[in-house]
This record gives sequence, C-alpha cells and structure tokens, in this order.
Amino acid sequence: MHYSRGLKSRVKERDMEIIEDANKMFKCSNKQEAIIRFNELKDKWNGRYPNVIYNTKRKLGQLLRFYDYPSKIRNSLKSTNEIERLNREIRRRIKVISSFPDEDSAMKMFYFKSIEFDSRHAFRKMNGYFN
Repeated sequence: MHYSRGLKSRVKERDMEIIEDANKMFKCSNKQEAIIRFNELKDKWNGRYPNVIYNTKRKLGQLLRFYDYPSKIRNSLKSTNEIERLNREIRRRIKVISSFPDEDSAMKMFYFKSIEFDSRHAFRKMNGYFN
C-alpha cells in the first residue's frame, strides 16, 4: 500500500519496524480492530515520530475506508494497480505523440484512453463477490 511505502521516506532506517506496525492496521478483520492497532502504533511511536502519527490520525478515516465494504472485495480496493495501469497507458500514448496541437486534443486523448480502459474492465468480476 502507498501509505506504508510513504513511511519509508519519513522514518529512520533503524525504525523500519514502524512499517510493520502500520501494516497491522490494514490486515485486521474489521475496522474496530484496525483502530485498536492504530492506537498501539500511536502509543509506541508518537514520542519518536509525532508528525507521522499526527498525519496518520488525520487521514485515518480515509486509510480505513475500505473496511466499510464487504471483506471479499477489500483487497482490490486497497490496491491502486488499476489506476497505475491507466496512468502507464496514458504516459505510453503521450510518449508516442510527443506534442499536442492544443489542450482539447490532449483532453480527447485522456478521455478516449479512459473509455478504452473502462470498456476492457467494465465486465470484470471480482473473485468471490459477484456470481
């Protein structure tokens, strides 16, 4: 998850255990348990990394929002692979074109790439959720 990777740049090498502690929040079976894990993270690391804990607490609702959905689809919600794939496709297309005559042509390219991407994935089933 991007949150855990972002922690690496904000903590010292010797304190990488904080990442393992943070990941415990995302591997819980429900939101209440995840909040308990966050409180443990806060108690353990707030003295050393108050800004990290403050920012995590501020964004906790967003970070744990995937717990509001059924457990069968949570893994796909935690992942940003589809968004990253779309961005990679757009970058690949921009590299070929190299320059656009105007802003409208760039917007059309983004629009058509997103429509193409959506049509490829529109009928994809999430394993175990939709029959």
